[in-house]
Amino acid sequence: MVDVDADGDIDIVGFGQSSVAVAKNTGTGFVLASNNWTSQFCPSTGWTNNDLYPRYVMDINGDNKADIIGFSQTGTSVALSTGTSFQPTATTWQSGFGYNQGYTSNNLYPRFLADFNGDGRKDIIGFANDKTVVALNNTLNGQNSFGPAVTWSRNFGRTDRATQFEYDNYWDDFNTRPRLIGDINGDGKADLVGFGAKGVLVSLSNGSEFNCQRWINPGFDATNGFTNQNDFPRFIENISSTDSRDEIVGFGYAGVFGLNCNSGNVLRLSNNSTNNNTETESKVNNTETEIKIIPNPSNGIIDITLTNSDLNTNIIIYNSTGQIIREIKNVIGSTIIDISNNNNGFYFLRFVNSENGNVIGTKKIIIQKN
Repeated sequence: MVDVDADGDIDIVGFGQSSVAVAKNTGTGFVLASNNWTSQFCPSTGWTNNDLYPRYVMDINGDNKADIIGFSQTGTSVALSTGTSFQPTATTWQSGFGYNQGYTSNNLYPRFLADFNGDGRKDIIGFANDKTVVALNNTLNGQNSFGPAVTWSRNFGRTDRATQFEYDNYWDDFNTRPRLIGDINGDGKADLVGFGAKGVLVSLSNGSEFNCQRWINPGFDATNGFTNQNDFPRFIENISSTDSRDEIVGFGYAGVFGLNCNSGNVLRLSNNSTNNNTETESKVNNTETEIKIIPNPSNGIIDITLTNSDLNTNIIIYNSTGQIIREIKNVIGSTIIDISNNNNGFYFLRFVNSENGNVIGTKKIIIQKN
């Protein structure tokens, strides 16, 4: 969900079989646009799934309208938003980061977009086999393109096992060894945070490379129970009202924790009120339950659907500081939750099997009221 027409409201963008649809935000609901915004970036044109050919929707050229960026078989394609559609023909902005260049899976070789040099434009980052590369955005120079892929770090790649450090870490896939992006030191440039086997590796951007690399331990790693990103998600968010530096928020079995990367202090933001049985908590729920939340962002009224599940589920809602603001018990199938009396911001929903206390999943939502 993004703002595709620069009116300040968040709209819905959906990738169908043969077209990309947009539902515009009216302030009281969403209205599906009469026209398809583009027929590109869909399965019918070769974009078969988001792991092989990931697509992102965000503002690339600084006009406040969200555009489509896709990593295809042959490179990086962009279709800019006009406010009423996406460009009818996507153009190649970078000849790298595609399947043919070795990025065969977004789980194995993730690609993201963030502002790494502080110029206000989104750049590409790619995690290759033995290095991390960045291609800077050229739109401030009047060019609709990304620059060449430049090595910013020899760490965080798939075959990097961090032999120069005391920890036996490696970055073989995103789910078990996630690498996240956020502004850790508040200088306006996106930094890297990697969650290894035995520690958290923080690497700061200086605008041309990642340096000032250091391990923080203990952290949100596998030895502390954060065995994978799906069941125990970690986020990089600014949970402090006093500065612009981001922190790590992690959802473990024992509760919600926050990590200040600058001091290395780990804070327990909330206990797990649903289940304090350590033996039970060591078990992971492996059901194929899918959690759908719409709309997101919302005004605080959300529709939650648990597909492929007949479990009694407890839903625990946390604010950005880890405080529990509400708990809904014994939900089966679907429910509508109203938390519109809370302030704008991001919140976390933890879904727990009410019978055995196993964690089903965790989702992040945003409340954005006009």
